[in-house]
Amino acid sequence: DETIRELRKGAERSEAGAIRFVDEKGSVKLAVGADKVISIESAGNYVTILYDNGGRLLRYSLRNTLKSLEAVCKSNGLVRCHRSYFVNIKMIKIIRRTADGLFAEIDHAGVEDIPISKSYATELMQLFSDN
Repeated sequence: DETIRELRKGAERSEAGAIRFVDEKGSVKLAVGADKVISIESAGNYVTILYDNGGRLLRYSLRNTLKSLEAVCKSNGLVRCHRSYFVNIKMIKIIRRTADGLFAEIDHAGVEDIPISKSYATELMQLFSDN
């Protein structure tokens, strides 16, 4: 399967700028260019990495927690915006306030808006305005 070959090829990458995502046992499961990662969402003991692969949106689920991935995310331009999300600050097109709260609108077709919680809003707004 083409997708599996691409994932394996990505997991073997070691060039600068590639984020190596590991599972809870420390095994590298996915390597993606930091500029291609759009967001990471958690659900319990799993995270879903949303990334762009040649214009196609791909999702990869991994058994791990956001807390465990926090250091690698921060060092690669991904910012915590919610207790369940990291977002690539360079992918945010606009930050919008609605009656339901703050949301990051992503500059990629097919990506849903990402929620921004009050506890992370100030830091995210500062980083967004700096970019």
